[in-house]
Amino acid sequence: MSEIKGYEVFRVDSEALGAAASIRIPSEGLAAVLPRIVGGLQFLGVLPGEESSIAEEGPSQSESIEALISAGPEPPSFDEIAAHPEVLVDCQIGPFLLRSLVGRGGSGLVYRVRNTMLGREFALKLFYPVRPDLAPGISAIIASGVHALASLQHPNIVRIHDFSKYIVEGVYCHYLVMDYVEGKPLDEWSACLTLEDPFAVRLHVAYCIASALCAAHETKYVDVVGWERTGVFHGDVKPANILVTEGNQPLLGDFCMIDVSRLLDPKVVPAAVLHSASVERPITAAFGTPGFMAPEQEHEGIVNGKTDIYGLGMTFRRLFQEHGSLKSEAKDRQGDITDLINGMTARSPECRPRDMAEVVRLLVRAAKGAGVKLTSSRAVRR
Repeated sequence: MSEIKGYEVFRVDSEALGAAASIRIPSEGLAAVLPRIVGGLQFLGVLPGEESSIAEEGPSQSESIEALISAGPEPPSFDEIAAHPEVLVDCQIGPFLLRSLVGRGGSGLVYRVRNTMLGREFALKLFYPVRPDLAPGISAIIASGVHALASLQHPNIVRIHDFSKYIVEGVYCHYLVMDYVEGKPLDEWSACLTLEDPFAVRLHVAYCIASALCAAHETKYVDVVGWERTGVFHGDVKPANILVTEGNQPLLGDFCMIDVSRLLDPKVVPAAVLHSASVERPITAAFGTPGFMAPEQEHEGIVNGKTDIYGLGMTFRRLFQEHGSLKSEAKDRQGDITDLINGMTARSPECRPRDMAEVVRLLVRAAKGAGVKLTSSRAVRR
């Protein structure tokens, strides 16, 4: 790299992009623009001093960057974050400004964030960290899951936009950036449904969810080692993982989070090796949600297409039967749906529908028998 009088020259290599770049800025303005440069490098997946390669043209560069990194406010410890997740609100993670806490689950914390470079809002899931020597293996497994998720393209599946890591007390916390969805959990939405024909609307929502899972199960993608794979399974289908937006359009999220929960569960990774193990966290004790797990998932940890069918069947039971939808319908409208739900929730996998495509076909038949016209979904995203 050539030397340019009056300029500081930086060279960075990004593994994420597979490319290198040089940055020139006037020496006098270095302090003023360094924050923007660092933010840009974080956005590209390059962390100064960790994953970036900086050509040292003089001591002023490394000293300036070190000063920049240590100049900001002291970040909260993970003990503080786990006990009071709202302490991260108004903090910056890469290009993302955390605006509010949305919720917490078995694998991490979810925040509503704003990308300060793009001016757009997203949801950011910050996974619980583990001890540094466990990080490489867990990173590989999470990255493999995210690789599969990025292949999913369906209007009723929450889209993935970014995957990177944030360092807390020297420990990597991975985070996933996805669509921010303004909507109600399926249970809450269904309980408040007051339209003229609630059965038809619920049937439309059921069809959209089943179609999304069918698309996921049939998705082909290339994994991190180059092998072509078929099928992305959810593992935790339940009303809480389905948000219904305006226009009664459902969006299914939290795919593959079951794998992260397994890694963070003390049965798999003993509590003694988890970072900040003294802090109580809402770890998923079983690999799924009681009441929605198929027997083979609950007792053997199996996650496949048949277990997703079972979880969806239990979700349909809540959707159609627990809010009185079927009770108020004529028997000739509800019979096919009742039979489908009973088949989907059979204890034996062999007694359930063959695959999610068959579930979709049976829903279409039930809708036709009930005089309901199903249309393809156009999910409203925000």
